[in-house]
Amino acid sequence: MATMDIFEGDAFTIVELTRALESIPFKPAILSGANLFGARGVRSRTVMIESRDGTLSLIPFSERGSAYESQIPERREMRAFVCRQFKKQDVLWASEIQSIRDFGSETAVQQVQSEVARKLGRLRNDAEATFEFHLFNGIQGVVKDPKDGATVIDYYTEFGITPAAEVDFDLDNTSPASGALRKRCQALIESVEDSLGGLAAGQVQIRAECGSAFFADLVAHKEVRET
Repeated sequence: MATMDIFEGDAFTIVELTRALESIPFKPAILSGANLFGARGVRSRTVMIESRDGTLSLIPFSERGSAYESQIPERREMRAFVCRQFKKQDVLWASEIQSIRDFGSETAVQQVQSEVARKLGRLRNDAEATFEFHLFNGIQGVVKDPKDGATVIDYYTEFGITPAAEVDFDLDNTSPASGALRKRCQALIESVEDSLGGLAAGQVQIRAECGSAFFADLVAHKEVRET
């Protein structure tokens, strides 16, 4: 059905709607689909995390009839974290749908149900993007405010852990030593195994999220090209 040509401001000219295009922004979901984190709901505003440091020590030789070596007590700690919330709402006014043409249609007017579903879909997309933002910061050991990027919680500080030093893969080296990249990757795996206390020795597999520039340099590296 043809409609009045509003672009030229001429009430006597008609124009037909050829096609409707809607621009949808990209929504990252790499970490959400990786199953790295498990969700667990709570009914309180504060959560407590209890930790216990296990110890492993060698028992020395002792003379017969001598006193026993005393076991070292395990240390327990409790840490409290405030549960933060994020919320967002949308409003549907009668003026938004009254006598308003439906998107992509020439004859139908907007319906309440379809517009409510569209607004709920936008809110859901915003929530999922926010979850992805927190997952991205979670693998870096921090919780940040999406508004200004301020660090709210630093888990390294909370648990007294020293962050590992940044690894330079030296990908911009035009004449790398033979096996240099493989050695760096193996050293990274071994550092993870050491941090786990040997619980997963020989079973550690590393998945890394990287930027496009790093990935381009990685796949262009001599060792990667030849394997």
